[in-house]
Amino acid sequence: MEFERVNPQQIVPYIPEFGGERRRACENRDYAPCAFHLRPMTVAEYERASVWTRDGDGFALAPDTVRDTLTRHVTRVEHLRFADGEEIADGAAVAAARERAGASAAPLYLEILAAIRDVSVLREGERKNSDSPRASS
Repeated sequence: MEFERVNPQQIVPYIPEFGGERRRACENRDYAPCAFHLRPMTVAEYERASVWTRDGDGFALAPDTVRDTLTRHVTRVEHLRFADGEEIADGAAVAAARERAGASAAPLYLEILAAIRDVSVLREGERKNSDSPRASS
């Protein structure tokens, strides 16, 4: 049996579906989408960050690890800002913004956390949105 090592330099661009962002990016080649650049978790990081649940897929993020997961696994963010213009440029800023964002942004955070999990556990060919030419690398 063989399994892959996590390459700490591997970064996977992810354009969220939230708010129709991915749809707009697909429909308009000139549109500069919001993109999160994600670093996969190692097995040890995955185990520390997750708790096993009975919600159907067996995975949920432990509540006290959300900030650390965002900070460590979102390496860069493009085209995301608060309505007042304040840029949100990396995982630390994403985690800090979570404390000030309205509840309507909760689905975006859940989507990004799920994307971090997906790029960590899915093989290259199974990753959704990982080969998007629209997000710069």
